[in-house]
Amino acid sequence: MANIAKLGPKGLELKRSRTLDYWTKKREELAPEEASLKSKLNPEVREIVGEKSILLFKAMLDHIGYDDVEVADLLVTGVKLIGELERTGIWPPDPTKAPKTSARLLWAGAKEAQRKVLAREDSQHWSKDDQELWDETQLEVEAGNLKGPFSPEQLSSEVGKLWIAARRFAVRQGEKLRPIDDFSEFGTNSAFGANERVRMKNLDQVVAWSRAWEEAVSGDKKIRIDDTANCYWEETIHEDWGKGGLKKLRGRVADLKQAYKQLPSSPAHKALGVIAVKAPGGEKVLYRARSLMFGTSAAVYAFLRFSRAIAALGTSLFSLVLVEFFDDFTQIEPEASTESSQKAMEGLIALLGWKLSTSEEKRKPFKESFVSLGVLVDFSEMESGILNLRNKPGRVESIEAAVEDVLNSEGGKMDFKQALSLRGKLAFAEGQTFCRLTAFVARALSEWASLPGPRGLTEEMEFGLRFAVSHLKSAGPRRIKPKSDEPPVLVFTDGACEDSTSIGGVLLAPGMQPEVFGCVLREADLETWKTKRDQKQVIGQAEIFPVLVAKLTWSKILEGRRVIFFIDNESAKIALIRAYSPVLASLKLVMDCSAWDYHNNCSSWYTRVPTCCNIADDPSRMVLSEQLKRLGARVVSPVLPSGMSPADELK
Repeated sequence: MANIAKLGPKGLELKRSRTLDYWTKKREELAPEEASLKSKLNPEVREIVGEKSILLFKAMLDHIGYDDVEVADLLVTGVKLIGELERTGIWPPDPTKAPKTSARLLWAGAKEAQRKVLAREDSQHWSKDDQELWDETQLEVEAGNLKGPFSPEQLSSEVGKLWIAARRFAVRQGEKLRPIDDFSEFGTNSAFGANERVRMKNLDQVVAWSRAWEEAVSGDKKIRIDDTANCYWEETIHEDWGKGGLKKLRGRVADLKQAYKQLPSSPAHKALGVIAVKAPGGEKVLYRARSLMFGTSAAVYAFLRFSRAIAALGTSLFSLVLVEFFDDFTQIEPEASTESSQKAMEGLIALLGWKLSTSEEKRKPFKESFVSLGVLVDFSEMESGILNLRNKPGRVESIEAAVEDVLNSEGGKMDFKQALSLRGKLAFAEGQTFCRLTAFVARALSEWASLPGPRGLTEEMEFGLRFAVSHLKSAGPRRIKPKSDEPPVLVFTDGACEDSTSIGGVLLAPGMQPEVFGCVLREADLETWKTKRDQKQVIGQAEIFPVLVAKLTWSKILEGRRVIFFIDNESAKIALIRAYSPVLASLKLVMDCSAWDYHNNCSSWYTRVPTCCNIADDPSRMVLSEQLKRLGARVVSPVLPSGMSPADELK
């Protein structure tokens, strides 16, 4: 960012062009040595990395002082599918990520795994998805990514008698069907470990970089940037940017083509890179992969190392603002330098021998509004400091259709494939709301997908699916506004269940007279909170409910503000923080609170206050305390959700 500001559009274009020329010449110089290296590689590895500039890649990483130069060696050896990955140091240590089983135990179960995976399936249940999965597999064979088909005897002759195959199944994503290879079923993934927890960038980084542009540019023609590592940059903005030129942002995404297929697996583990696919007759057909497969844990770690390295080269050598997420590279650039930015990114990828998706759908130019990680990022108000986030066109409609298929299915059942597909779609759709509102649905879908076979929907799952669709359909853009120095509003709430159920709340807002409400709830309104016969107490819901009432009552004051809610009930506090409760009645209230925050751009923080210090305790018992009187608190009528009215109010 500092270089972009300092050099100006023309200087930046010249720098990027000269950098590309320099490394192109360097590749030519390394060509004889590169050819010698590849001549010594395993033939199958050589076929996958034939166009890669291995030595150039390593030289470029050395040049920028990269912290994981060893990633280039994977292009020579291939990626091991089992075993323990040596510590790279680029991610935080995590001993829980060590292998869960040994190679010895894995091979001990190979024969039984072969018997199970080769079991014939009923050919009469040949579906449209089965046919598409079969067709996709044949395309991979034609492209050279898969070898086969093999009979069990032929495969044993090629890789040895001990081999383990992954069952291939399909997950539909909109109109597209994605083949998934289950390398977990027979323990392959359990035999891989890394002792590190990967950290991926996501939409948060796209937002952070975009906001940084607006905040870094000052009125004195300077750009000032500091980061979380306490590094600081200050540069004079080049006059060629003109007035506001640095804030006129545009974005695009560069997408690697069949990313995993561009990396080789280790020949030493060829007996594990096997997949089993159901053929039209019902029998299982075996294929062997030479590249990495979507479904192996090892592939995730390996590929993330490569995407991180490529992004580092783009940033360090070409002054590109990049956010990498697996095979997607989001680029952010001022409008005047977008042409040189796209040329530099595509030139870097070509120089390294990787392949980008070049279809019209994938290779898009820089735009004011663009899709990144399933979210439409809108820079149209960026010069005013406002960033808008929306779901990309068609995503919500796709989720609604998938949910309706589940709800309207015979017996209201959902299988693991549908759960997995919905989980993935929701993860991207909730990017614009930072997964606050459907996190519990995504968690439940993940658990659902861990078990095979269709199951009838639970009441919680049905509520979650309906809520997710309703929220996503009504959600407007997420508006990220400039930082505010306004102090937060303080809200104290409390619920009481004694002879009756009552609630109270106190508002302390800077520059305002304190306000207070208290009311007794009608018994008829409490019935929906009760989950057991003859249940009397609803204290769990009564502690969450006043938070929602406070938001409705003081909506105009809390809108767009940071608010600290003080609650004297631990379970209610935790439920509001997690946006989840295992009790359905409480869950509904929690989700109403989160939805209100989203629609009113309110940042809520929940914390515990001891009961003796909770100034909402007396109002919840219909008492205006002396303390509140001394503060000059004004009593207001509470606003309850639609269809509810208080039995009595604090006067």
